[in-house]
Amino acid sequence: MKRATRDVLYFETGPDNPPTLHVDLGEEFEVETQMNRGPWLQDHPDREVLEKKIVGGNPSSGCIYVNGAGPGDVLVVHIGPIDVDPIGYTMFRGSNGAMPGWLGGTGVGTVSKVVEISDGLIHWSDTL
Repeated sequence: MKRATRDVLYFETGPDNPPTLHVDLGEEFEVETQMNRGPWLQDHPDREVLEKKIVGGNPSSGCIYVNGAGPGDVLVVHIGPIDVDPIGYTMFRGSNGAMPGWLGGTGVGTVSKVVEISDGLIHWSDTL
């Protein structure tokens, strides 16, 4: 099975991103994703390499080209089973490019959390 890996990461979507994987209509393939930068990197054995590679938010694992698809076509994508890493990470900074001040001045500031993921659950706290 073909696989899009974390070898090439894009931090914006656009026509200048060369395809990193070509698939045929109806072909099954896998996509390996990369987590954003964050405090989870502090103790990671590949920290230096990853900090140089993850240069923006919400990285995309390359660009997938579907052979036979053309402008104006609508593609249906079926998402199969998802395997997750044993750690997860979330962060909120208030006003940013994705949510420019829509939530107003929260006064919360930057909040982040690294969580353990096991047995199909995100372990947010001892009670949740």
